[in-house]
Amino acid sequence: MEKLAIVVPCYNEEEVLKIASEVNPSYDYDFASEMMERFELDGKKKFNHLSLGMKTMVSTIICLASSKDVILLDEPVLGFDAIMRVEFYDMLTESFKKHPRIIIVSTHIIEDVQSVCDQIVVIHQGRILFAGTPEALIQTAAGHVGVFWERDAAQEQGLPITARVNTSRGVRCRAVTEVLPAYAQPEEPTLEDAYLYLISREAVQ
Repeated sequence: MEKLAIVVPCYNEEEVLKIASEVNPSYDYDFASEMMERFELDGKKKFNHLSLGMKTMVSTIICLASSKDVILLDEPVLGFDAIMRVEFYDMLTESFKKHPRIIIVSTHIIEDVQSVCDQIVVIHQGRILFAGTPEALIQTAAGHVGVFWERDAAQEQGLPITARVNTSRGVRCRAVTEVLPAYAQPEEPTLEDAYLYLISREAVQ
């Protein structure tokens, strides 16, 4: 297998994109330029002067613009704020529509991938715990997610709390557990709930 290494710290963003296009005949330079403009990358900054988030973005743009049949993105939103993460997954969707292919995303931010992935693999401590659709994973947590008010906390008895949300009526708690207590109102699971439930089941086995 032919391997190629490009040392980029001394180049600016535009130069990095140009090098990538020169070594890859199928490189989509127009897509890369469009994404650079969307994320307000002027192309003039040296790569090693960029923030962590911007370095990640430039690298990901180059990867998606490669037009390869299989793309692997490892923690592609590292260093991104919430708005940038939304923008990134919009870009990922556009790239897939333009060049349908296999895109593998490795991430610890579960909710981000819910709207863009059609298959999910959960790996924990080197073992595959689940492989299937997001809907199938969510279904595994049905009946195991509930919400209740923090004022009921005295009744928790070690109930695992996954979120606390401030509201006008007080703090609303969310729990994922094998058996919901009577005071918890059943709630529709999210993908993150299902992931936490899957991991918690593995921990007690």
